[in-house]
Order: sequence, then structure tokens, then C-alpha cells
Amino acid sequence: MVIKKLFSIVFSFFCLSTFALNPTVLEEIVSRYESSDSDALRIEVNGQVVLELGDEVPFETMSITKSVVNLAIGILIDQGKIPSVDTPICTYFPEWDVEGKRDVTIRHILSHTSGLKDFSSFEEGYLIPDYIQSSLDAEFMHGVGEGFVYNNRMVNILSGIVEKVSGQRLDLFVEDVLFTPLGIRNYYWNLDFEGHAISMCGLELTARGLSAIGTLILQDGVWEGERIISSEWLTLSFKQSQDYNASCGLLWWLDHEQKGSWPEALLSQYESAGISAKYIALLRSLSETAVAIDDEAMNTLFGGADEYSNFIAEVKNAGLEFTVLQSDHIKGYRADGYLGQYLVIIPKDNVVAVRQIQYGKKPDDQVDEYKDFIELVHKLVK
Repeated sequence: MVIKKLFSIVFSFFCLSTFALNPTVLEEIVSRYESSDSDALRIEVNGQVVLELGDEVPFETMSITKSVVNLAIGILIDQGKIPSVDTPICTYFPEWDVEGKRDVTIRHILSHTSGLKDFSSFEEGYLIPDYIQSSLDAEFMHGVGEGFVYNNRMVNILSGIVEKVSGQRLDLFVEDVLFTPLGIRNYYWNLDFEGHAISMCGLELTARGLSAIGTLILQDGVWEGERIISSEWLTLSFKQSQDYNASCGLLWWLDHEQKGSWPEALLSQYESAGISAKYIALLRSLSETAVAIDDEAMNTLFGGADEYSNFIAEVKNAGLEFTVLQSDHIKGYRADGYLGQYLVIIPKDNVVAVRQIQYGKKPDDQVDEYKDFIELVHKLVK
């Protein structure tokens, strides 16, 4: 591992000028990798590996599994074996041809808007003998399509649909149509006690395998000249899937370019609360124009980090919002997993980045200690 790490870092800095990478950010990514006790990291820019750390072994990807299941559903739709994303679940499970459940479609499952109940606890989600049957038995908490609730339980019904439509278990189907074409051989997919591949988690992949999936998406579904999945499915997957959560596509997460504005109503609240007049005058001069609100942009706007920090402290102490947020264009996609499993894809910079950490290496208080990985990757290319 030491040799691999040294080679990777030397190669990374050799590539700084070639790929216009930010050396400070690259150093921070490595530093945070180490301090967060990560187990694998891989970053590719323009199809070249610029950083690779850790062991090349399959790690539990947790909820990244859901995003791979999205690709399986998309391929079945491409093949015409599923009519559309709006096909009712009762098409495959007739027991759902009852009031309420007959209205639930594949899109509702993919967008977390089925209205059906998730597991009541983390522990319950790992004590299910038959995950597909558990999904079928779920009861409603609200009407179909009436809200967004991240739902582990209901995603598992997709494994049953893949089995019924393809005639293969989910993992075997994905191996045939996705993993084999991409050269992914080193993987493991956990099964429940009834022999079904689990959809909500359970897929173990290497950083290299995850990177291949990210590269496939960067290449609009084409791998070595072969179309693996349609451009239409990827376009549908990587846009807001419902009206309640702008960051959720179809089992993929969307990273937006966040901007902020200061309308007169907010500035009036600042004045009533006694916020410094110089800050109000500065923000009023923007004429309510939406501007980037990352730290670098804000430090420049306020004339330094100290002034920006003072402004934030003032509005926070007054119990006010520091801006009115606006979600602008989508700047990247990602698949996330429990404890900080990340697959980040940034099309405009041609970047694929993976971070993994082994599940269960710490006691029950283990948490994600590298939540800034996504932000750092977005800053990597100048």
C-alpha cells in the first residue's frame, strides 16, 4: 500500500499542470483521507488516474447500491422489457392491484415518493428475512406522490421486478448487462435469507469498479464504443425527479450550483435587527442579483474572510438567514452510501471521484468523518 500511495501522489502532482488541478485542494483531499481513516480513494480526470490510495478490495457500498439498481431498471426499459418508468408495480405484483397501491409506479419508488412506510429503525432494516416481501407488506404513511421520504424499504421491491422481468436474480442480471462489459469482476452482492439480491444496499465494489460506472456515465452510457445504457435514461435520472427535493434524481443525488440573493424584504429585516449598515449597503448594491455563495466568492465580496465571518455572526445572532438560496444549474451527480461511501461525477470537469470506508471497523458510534469530500472534489479542477 505504501508503494502504491507514493506512486499515486507523485503521479498526481506530475499531472497538476496537465489537468489544471489545484495543488492545495489535492493536498487537502489526501490529508482528509488519512485523518478520516478512509480505506480507498480514486480520482480520475479526463480518463486518467490522478490519485489512488488504499487497497483494491471490494468494500460495502451501502446506498450506492441503489444507484446501480437504477441502471438495471434503465437497461430493462431500454430493452423494452419494462414499458416505462411509469409502469405500475401491480403489473408485476398483482397483490398490489388494490386501492392506493395500484397507483404506485416504478417512478415513485425511484424518486422516494411512494408514500409507503420505510423501516422504523436502522436495526429493523437489517433483520428482514425477505426484503421483497417486506416491501410488498408496507403500509401507507401518506398519499402516493404527496411527499418525499428517503425510503430504504421500498427500493427493495425493484429487485423483485428485475427478477420477474429478466428471469435472473438482480446481481446476475447486472453482471451480464453492466459489470461484464465494464470489466468489473471483483465484486460481491449480498442476498437476503430467501436468496434475493438486496437493492437498498449490499453491493461490494472496489474503487476501480465504482470509477468504471462513473466513467460510463461521463461517456453518456457508452463504453469502448458499445452503448450500455441509453442517453435518454441517464438524462431522466439526472434531473429533479419530484417537486419536494431538488437534490434527488432517480436514485441518484444532484449537486446544484448554489447561489444566493438579498431581496429588499430580507434587507429590511437586517435593518430592524441592527445588522451593520455597511453590510446592508453592500448587499443592496447587488440589486437582488443572485451570486455564488461559496466561501471564496463571499470572501471576495465582503473584502476578506474576517468581514464575511463577522457578517455571518451578526445575522446568526439575530436569528436571520444569511441569504435567500437559489438552486441554479446542476453541476454534478453522485451516489452516496452510509458512513461516507461516495461516487462523485462532474461532467464539466470530466472528473470521477470515489471514496470508501469499511463498514463495521469502529463501534456503534461510527459516523461519516469525510463529509467535505464532495466539496473538495468540486474544487479540484481550477
